[in-house]
Amino acid sequence: MVNGFIGFLEDIKTNLGIIITNQGFSPAAKNRADAKDIRLELLSIEEFDFAGMYERFMRKKQG
Repeated sequence: MVNGFIGFLEDIKTNLGIIITNQGFSPAAKNRADAKDIRLELLSIEEFDFAGMYERFMRKKQG
């Protein structure tokens, strides 16, 4: 799923995307994301804060 999603993000030329899963990520998915400088986070639904995540992402890109 991560590999296909990375391709999708590249196709639409965006720098922000979210995959929601309750299964976590395989080591291969983590390696693929690392190679593309994509951060994977595993959060519970209670922890998910889109506005805060977007703000952190933008600060990282600017700083």
